[in-house]
Amino acid sequence: EAFPDIDTNSFGYTIDPEDPYRVWFFMRATGTYTNPIGGPLGNVLKPDGRQYRGSMETWSITFNEELKAKLITAGYVSDRFDNKATTNGKGQTFGIFQTLGLDFPHGVGDGVLQLIQKVSQPLSYTGISPKSWSEAEELPAWWTDVRRGAEP
Repeated sequence: EAFPDIDTNSFGYTIDPEDPYRVWFFMRATGTYTNPIGGPLGNVLKPDGRQYRGSMETWSITFNEELKAKLITAGYVSDRFDNKATTNGKGQTFGIFQTLGLDFPHGVGDGVLQLIQKVSQPLSYTGISPKSWSEAEELPAWWTDVRRGAEP
């Protein structure tokens, strides 16, 4: 809602040669900050019409045998040096916050980000913050990776 004109600008769809149920594609989102973002930050970061141009990201969608989406991977920055991007090389939510002037820690293995996720995860059950990861009992049986959030 904060960027009502957001456009994913996705392109380059291709089927994974090793997994016919997985489709890879690129995205370079754009939008205008015209409505307050949700949560407490919406009271601080007033909409000002600034333009958002995301870093180039690689995404994938994996489908099951019934061709229903079972996994989406997102936000993997493919070109962090794009000088037209407003994200300083960050993807997804971190890139949007960077555009709005908030330089949050990001990336797999970042200790500060891991700490933020561990502190905010319990708060997600109250609705104060979003979930940092899904709990093991919430995951489907085919998901075998034990890493959560920004853990390396």
